[in-house]
Amino acid sequence: MENMIMEVVTTLAVAIATGAVTLLVAFVQSKIKNEKINLSLARLETATNATVAALQQDIVERWKKEGNGKLTKTQVEELKGMALERVKALVDDPAAELLGSVGVELEGLIHALVEKAVLKQKRSIAYS
Repeated sequence: MENMIMEVVTTLAVAIATGAVTLLVAFVQSKIKNEKINLSLARLETATNATVAALQQDIVERWKKEGNGKLTKTQVEELKGMALERVKALVDDPAAELLGSVGVELEGLIHALVEKAVLKQKRSIAYS
């Protein structure tokens, strides 16, 4: 009878330990995925900021000098398209797949990040 109780206790202990290890592995995998997602998002934002800054120096300043100091709506739309294409070219496939796997619509996110970077750029120019 004691042997049977020991077998049941041992079986339960093994089952509990196995469940705990399974949960721990799932937690660690989730944490790693979250860190990769955060890193991908940070890289995407950095690439967007750099792209907007480069466009400001390479194109915006020239267009403003050629015009009346302001950009036309057509030029603004053209710049947004350039920024989108340049940033998309910088995103590697694994990062795009990872972000997509958690429901991120990459093009929409890049558009939002471009808008954010443009506002940041305008503020920095205004305070210069």
